[in-house]
Amino acid sequence: MRETNLILIGMYGTSLCSRSKHHVERYPGLDKSTDIIIASDFDDMTIGRLINLSIDETGSIEAAVSISAIIAKARLVRMRKK
Repeated sequence: MRETNLILIGMYGTSLCSRSKHHVERYPGLDKSTDIIIASDFDDMTIGRLINLSIDETGSIEAAVSISAIIAKARLVRMRKK
């Protein structure tokens, strides 16, 4: 997990810490959020944190539904490949 975190810090300039302190300070947007979640191998804490940030910062139900739908589809595709 740490390797993924270091890569994400470099790619996005976010403050993503070790699993015990998983934290992204600001909602990075839909595209980057989905990239972060997929790179984390669909880590529950990462998913929850980014969905909550999308709600808090956008105030949009549509943003939360959009990220959820994209992640659900990506996870289903990955499960089919295995």
